Amino acid sequence: MINNLLTLQDSQPEYYTADIIKGLVLIMLLAGTRTLSTSLEWAVCNLMNHPAAVKKAREELDTQIARDHLVDESDISKLPYLQSIIFESSRLYPVAPLLAPHLSSTDSTIGGYNVPVGTILFANAWAIHRDPTLWNDLTSFKPERFENWKSKGYTHMPFGGGRRACPGEGLA
Repeated sequence: MINNLLTLQDSQPEYYTADIIKGLVLIMLLAGTRTLSTSLEWAVCNLMNHPAAVKKAREELDTQIARDHLVDESDISKLPYLQSIIFESSRLYPVAPLLAPHLSSTDSTIGGYNVPVGTILFANAWAIHRDPTLWNDLTSFKPERFENWKSKGYTHMPFGGGRRACPGEGLA
């Protein structure tokens, strides 16, 4: 990203000044750090209020990962309950309740409303994650709802802010 910005600075120095590039990098670093810490904070709060979930997660960690081994990225696929905890925490407490604005590229209809091309749209992740037509017992912390979520036909992923599926999921 920085390399691209510096290349753009060579071609458009009047727009891509050092201050603009520093500002963009700072925003990216702060946004990435803040969202991660907020997600972890909510996950820990949920676990503190649900000791049965902690016990189940600890049992999963003890059986799948050795006690003297730190959890590595390659271990995540062996920890479905831990993934369920993350999904459920993200569903209940999305870090960004309103997703980044999107610009409609064609005329379309959303929720019965005609949306002309060029309209700026905001997706309300908080409302999607609390929609009673999509979720049972929607205000309760229940990581179990995501156990075997792929095989049960769930089509919503709170991790992506309510997207239908993760775009590159098959590439992981």
